[in-house]
Amino acid sequence: MKTNLFQLNISKNYDDFSFYKFNRSTDKNNVQKLMQSIKQYNLISPLVVSEEGKIIDGQNRFEALKRLKMPIHYVIRKTNKDILNYIIDAQFKKTWTAKDYVDCYAELGYETYIALKDIHNKTEKKLNTTFPIGKIICIYTDYVQPKFKSGTAILYKEFGDKLFSLLQDIVKTYNNNEMYYSSINIKALRKVMKRNKSFDTQHFITQLENNKLHVFSQNKDQEEEIIHIYNKNTLKSKKIK
Repeated sequence: MKTNLFQLNISKNYDDFSFYKFNRSTDKNNVQKLMQSIKQYNLISPLVVSEEGKIIDGQNRFEALKRLKMPIHYVIRKTNKDILNYIIDAQFKKTWTAKDYVDCYAELGYETYIALKDIHNKTEKKLNTTFPIGKIICIYTDYVQPKFKSGTAILYKEFGDKLFSLLQDIVKTYNNNEMYYSSINIKALRKVMKRNKSFDTQHFITQLENNKLHVFSQNKDQEEEIIHIYNKNTLKSKKIK
């Protein structure tokens, strides 16, 4: 592989290139669209690769060009401690999903993200169905996007287990209605429980046996619904706010 820094290089030796494990996977639909665009317009943005040939930006373009048996145009960027930030910045235009961030940081050894990935896998196995990882993040972290995307999310395992157990009990109470796994309900319950350290999950489940928990479209309305049901016919000293 040519290693001319900051210059446009060309190669047809596809084996010279490889992917970072922590970068997100290629997208089949995007690759197909790129192939059509390349064939129609022959416009190709150069890949950005490391000196070792690892693709920093342009995985889908690489796959499209490889399938078309066309040469790879690329520029070399020196790798350093900021390489992860460069990769993530390069992907913003493609909009990384929550799963992309979890996979990326877990691969790099970030403990919170390894734990989130493990909890997600165990949850899907236990429920025997798919369960959005975004909801696991809402349950087990104070989901603040800048912190989550920068790799600094904090895991609250004990609290998350308590909240998730409550959510499962609510779903069972209403004949396995998965509507109660909605993000609105998760966020509202989390906020109410965080604010009220004395929140009794068993008392709330008992209250639900005679009171329908409605799911609203706004967090504030959902919080008020949870508080209303919890406090109904409850001693003043036991009420929450």
